[in-house]
Amino acid sequence: MPGLVGGPGVSSTTRGFLDALDPALWPSERAPRVVLAQVNSRLSAYRDALGLDAGLDFHSLRRSYVTHLIETGWDPLFV
Repeated sequence: MPGLVGGPGVSSTTRGFLDALDPALWPSERAPRVVLAQVNSRLSAYRDALGLDAGLDFHSLRRSYVTHLIETGWDPLFV
């Protein structure tokens, strides 16, 4: 996820934890950063265990969430 550091939605507090060479965003108790691959791996394991469609990924959940916000009247500029 190049370009994430200092991007929209990153608070000044969070920005202090970021390393320009590291694409991860969230610190973890088990590792200095949680990367998207870790999130997708965990989601894939849960998805498979529940018998959900293999096409379901982290980004699919994000798109679905944004769609529901817009459909329920949230301002698209906010979303």
